[in-house]
Amino acid sequence: MPVCSDDPRADGAMEVVINKGEADCAEVTEMLDEYTELARSGQFGNAGIVPDVRGFSCASPTARSANIAGLGTLCTRGDVEIIVRPTSPEIPGIQQEVNRFIPEGSITNGRSFFALPSGQASCAIYPDHTPPNAECYGPMPGGLPQVPDLIGNPGDPTSVQVDETGTGQLTLSEASPYPLDGVPFTTLEVGQTLASAGFACTVTAPDAVTCTNSDGGGFSYSPDEVTIN
Repeated sequence: MPVCSDDPRADGAMEVVINKGEADCAEVTEMLDEYTELARSGQFGNAGIVPDVRGFSCASPTARSANIAGLGTLCTRGDVEIIVRPTSPEIPGIQQEVNRFIPEGSITNGRSFFALPSGQASCAIYPDHTPPNAECYGPMPGGLPQVPDLIGNPGDPTSVQVDETGTGQLTLSEASPYPLDGVPFTTLEVGQTLASAGFACTVTAPDAVTCTNSDGGGFSYSPDEVTIN
């Protein structure tokens, strides 16, 4: 997707991306400059919600909300979506709005959940765990090494996860959270990325997903193969 690399906000730690639709980067930079000035004026609240900047509606979540949302600023105009976001973790797909994947009961802790298009597996991002992690649950391929459960007894892995730092790991979870309170998760479609709390999960096929942290560690999951990075 187009990245406006000449934008002054693209400082190595952040990037400006045309996430959806088409836009001219020079116009995007002028619009963001104008928005930043308005947001800093103090007239539009802590989240800098400005309803009209050259036809765009823009907002910048507060620090905690920005971490959950996986972005610093979001501006929309019709089908066009501009995002200012951290450069890490890498987001290879079309970034989705996190709120669509946070069930009503998880609003306070920021947990997000999604199902793969095949319906065979589901994943979650847990910002409130110690440490925060992303985890996917589903049918596992044969031949994987056994892993200990919570009390140390070995068993076949039932999920794969990655913490906020380090590499991915196989895990033995008590049960998948899907569906949550009887409500099926929202499906993350092929080519879409859910980015939240320093993690990015991208669906690469109807039954396959890759999740990474800001260090580049993570995993790729499908019912036929699990790869640890």
